[in-house]
Amino acid sequence: MEDAEEFRLLTICLCHLFLLMTMEHLNQFIAKTEELIAKGVVGSHTPRVVVKILNVFNFNRMHKADPAFLRKLFGFLEGNVHTLRAPDIISIWR
Repeated sequence: MEDAEEFRLLTICLCHLFLLMTMEHLNQFIAKTEELIAKGVVGSHTPRVVVKILNVFNFNRMHKADPAFLRKLFGFLEGNVHTLRAPDIISIWR
């Protein structure tokens, strides 16, 4: 998967299946996210994708995400909040 939109759709599916996710699934998701960030597929140019990624961690309270990883994701939103829809902003505010 090398497309930001495909990853956004996958992330939405994971948010709906969060009760079935194991730590292994979550760790694979984090690894794929980091890979896509490193390749430049996900970043400040894809703020809606970043919001969906952050939503996975809102639903998966069992996982304590690395603060540096979350800071990186929130950093991608800096200067891009005006491009988000109201529901996206509310979802990351939780």
